[in-house]
Amino acid sequence: MKGFYGTQYALLSSPSSSLKNLGRLLPGTLGSICSANYTREMGDIAAHIKSRDLQLPCHPMNDTLRVALEPSPGSATSHSVSADNQLSFSPSLPAGTKVKLQFTCPPASN
Repeated sequence: MKGFYGTQYALLSSPSSSLKNLGRLLPGTLGSICSANYTREMGDIAAHIKSRDLQLPCHPMNDTLRVALEPSPGSATSHSVSADNQLSFSPSLPAGTKVKLQFTCPPASN
């Protein structure tokens, strides 16, 4: 049982594709609690928070993805969905932006 929590945290910080497909799970960052200076660890966490990618449970079917942003950003914003179902925005959304999504997932195959 020694190191159980750290081992599980490490697995969740680098999730498998099957774990990511279960829902809103994005890769995280690992640091050391033994570090003499947490600058690197905090910088890595800040970079992950700033990216604001969203993990979708599936790749939306053809042209079904609808995105609404509140409040509307002052400049043009585009979005894309990667092969591993992460929705990203360019440029990054301002803090406090609410994202409303509507899309259809493909039927589950048996």
